[in-house]
Amino acid sequence: MMSLNTLKTVAIACGVVAVIVTSGTNQAWGGCEYEREIDQTLSGSDFDKIMIDVAAGDLVIEGSDNQDEIRLTGMACASKQSLLDKISIRTEQRNSNASVKVIMPDSNGWSWGKNQYAYVDLKIVVPNRASLDVDDSSGDMRISDVGSVRVDDSSGDMQISNVNGDVEVDDSSGDIEITDVTGNVEVDDSSGDIDVMTVGKRVLIDDDSSGDITIHEVAGDAIVSSDSSGSIYVSDIAGDFEVGDDGSGSIRHKNVVGEVRIPDDK
Repeated sequence: MMSLNTLKTVAIACGVVAVIVTSGTNQAWGGCEYEREIDQTLSGSDFDKIMIDVAAGDLVIEGSDNQDEIRLTGMACASKQSLLDKISIRTEQRNSNASVKVIMPDSNGWSWGKNQYAYVDLKIVVPNRASLDVDDSSGDMRISDVGSVRVDDSSGDMQISNVNGDVEVDDSSGDIEITDVTGNVEVDDSSGDIDVMTVGKRVLIDDDSSGDITIHEVAGDAIVSSDSSGSIYVSDIAGDFEVGDDGSGSIRHKNVVGEVRIPDDK
């Protein structure tokens, strides 16, 4: 897994998308030409659910014992000042729900010009009892020590750990690593490896197009509904292990307490 070695996705002329691989943050297109430090706090109480909507850039979300605030730190970067000036972060609380939204420059058509970029690397510290609803377009993501998590992600590697609740992931590309979850885990993925370990209830891989699937230490069932390509390996499953439709790749299992149901040709 690439972890947080940055995989940046930026829009360029005619809406074409380019992927820039760099060795760390603030290095897209060879550097961060214009930058602005981010340091914002949303103070409140009883944060039950936090909705986070971010764009290009790396994202780290960590839970904290402080239940009365959401803290945002990081860096906004752009290829020119006019793009940087259009980047902002909007926070809001309504009753027990809070929202964090990154506002990016409009990238329709030629509006950014050739070889222009804008992104935000962001760390968000949230109350550890709050549940998260995260929408992310590109960049690596790491989430830890929080309540239940739902993620809708387009590209970039993802690490989710120490979740007190359920985890639901809808991902287009990038490796996924999920560990130490008290509830259920459900993943719908297009490409990239999936590694799930130490889950208190059921694991469901609803649909996976490509990449290996590894599942360890599950207190309930481990189910792979549909897998197009890549190997499947599970071990230490307290419930049943089931694979529905499977294309290419091997299926291996060890220490399954319940029933094993896999395609006959495997």
